[in-house]
Amino acid sequence: MSRLGDLLHTERLRRNMTLKQVAKLGGVSEGYLKDVEAGTRIIADDQARRILKKMGLSEQNEAGFSLDDIAATVDLQTAAPKAAPKPAPRAREAEKVYSSQSEEESKNITGGVWLDALSSVLKRVPVYNAVMKEVDHRLLPIMDGRIEGSAPEKVFYFQAPDDTMRGFRIMREDLCLIVPAGSPIDGAIMLVEKDEWLNRQVMQALLMCLGVMAVSLLVHKLSAVFVIVPFFGWMLRWGVDQVVDLLLLLGMALFAIRAADRMHKGLDSDIPFAAGFVNRLF
Repeated sequence: MSRLGDLLHTERLRRNMTLKQVAKLGGVSEGYLKDVEAGTRIIADDQARRILKKMGLSEQNEAGFSLDDIAATVDLQTAAPKAAPKPAPRAREAEKVYSSQSEEESKNITGGVWLDALSSVLKRVPVYNAVMKEVDHRLLPIMDGRIEGSAPEKVFYFQAPDDTMRGFRIMREDLCLIVPAGSPIDGAIMLVEKDEWLNRQVMQALLMCLGVMAVSLLVHKLSAVFVIVPFFGWMLRWGVDQVVDLLLLLGMALFAIRAADRMHKGLDSDIPFAAGFVNRLF
């Protein structure tokens, strides 16, 4: 705005007059006066003086300051009447929007958006405790699609549960980055997962082998009685031993095939006699 436009605008507001009323008093159009107040048109001093006089503004003294001088002495910020604060619009019930997410959830969503955007360079690596329950996470950079040479989804942190590894400088609640390995590595500290189900299957197979060996030895001892038979004693003993060993091997092979098929389906191998003993043992 120009100074004269500011002064006209200030005096009009001070007297609670509309543009139409002031324009009628000054003999100008409403649009013209609006442009003057907006500063898009320039008004002559005499014309502005006449409009201000019509509005009731008198000159300060006989010397008659110019309107620019008058406008320069007016503090437009204090002279302008304070507009009444607009009442806050009443929210209609139909327009109320209730958020179903807390502030914490919103932060998680925002963080998730950034993680999705940076998924090619950053990976959210979980932190597991001693019972393999996720308790936290860390962000690790991905280099050439891998973390420490392994697939990002197979890497995790293990939180030490106590100080039993203090000799290796691993204290309680220290985080160890676990990278999968197919075989033991010399000089490395490795986390070995204990699979109870697999242990049961191995134990059943071991007991089956031990049972077959025990039966074979027992038969070989008992077959010694055939030696007393004249002429054919040794041949009879050898034949009995061979037949029993063959039957034991065939039986063990059948049970092994059946057990392998059940394990392939995710079931217990259920080897006769051995399964019941192992289940009671575990």
